[in-house]
Amino acid sequence: WNIMKDRNIKTLPVADENEHLLGVLAISNLTSCYMDIWDNRILAKSSTSLENIIDTLSAKEIYVDTARKNFPGKIVVTAMQPDSMKDHIEEGDIAIVGDREEVQNALLDLKISLMIITGSHAPSTA
Repeated sequence: WNIMKDRNIKTLPVADENEHLLGVLAISNLTSCYMDIWDNRILAKSSTSLENIIDTLSAKEIYVDTARKNFPGKIVVTAMQPDSMKDHIEEGDIAIVGDREEVQNALLDLKISLMIITGSHAPSTA
């Protein structure tokens, strides 16, 4: 990918150590590999750092638990009532939430590892 990006090319021949052609790699091959598979535990599996998450989302840190180095859970969108969350959210999950104070508080009670608040909203003060 880096070679293709640096040289602005869409295909790249793939050869073995004897320079025999093994095949051709295309950008479409790479994107289909990543776009066809949704893995809600990808951040845990890849040990993605908080800095990379913040950079990717162009986010602002509000509170950081400096003791936490990884995010072991799955990514969940918390578009549900607080009572329903306990059936879907586990300790360590990464929660995407809006400005609903009762949902934010319930997520903290469930011991999520990261809360992403959308829409530039501030976190609950409770």
